[in-house]
Amino acid sequence: MNFERLVLLAALALGCQPSIGDHCVQSTDCSTTGTRLCDTSQPNGYCTIFNCEPNACPTGSGCIVTNISALGCEYDDRHAPSRFSRQLCLKTCGQTSDCRESEGYACITPADYGLLILDTDQTELVCLPAANYMVSSVDASGSPVCSVNGPVVPAYEAGPGYQGDAGADAAADAESDGAADDAADDASDAADASVD
Repeated sequence: MNFERLVLLAALALGCQPSIGDHCVQSTDCSTTGTRLCDTSQPNGYCTIFNCEPNACPTGSGCIVTNISALGCEYDDRHAPSRFSRQLCLKTCGQTSDCRESEGYACITPADYGLLILDTDQTELVCLPAANYMVSSVDASGSPVCSVNGPVVPAYEAGPGYQGDAGADAAADAESDGAADDAADDASDAADASVD
């Protein structure tokens, strides 16, 4: 084998990086530089990028957020993201044959799995294990875990000129300080008179 062929093979080997959604056992199977990680919670591993930003995943993948709400609670973007959520890049697809079908993956609609697409393209389908993760019989929406309740705070007017308790406190402080100063002055005058 000549030197040029050897250099070409080495360049091809180093230039080929596994794609999002590829099989993996450990993170170095996805990237030797640590830019992609192996999600070993998926069947036969799943190369991905965790904590992705919207529209920032590599070509052929999309940024998806999982566990957007606590189990049984309705999704509410005011309290999002859920403390259980995870953002990651998932392989996009057009049909199940685009995914690792022989390993149990299918091309699914993220919303059917309770996932939220963060990318501008809200029509993306992604490759995930062909299973039903949705729990439809749990309804905890009335449970305290689904809402952020706190003490009842009375409303107050905070318009121009509002001083709240600070104005009353300042007047009381000035009055007590004046009385204390008068008493101190009287005591000082009495001490001076007794010396003279």
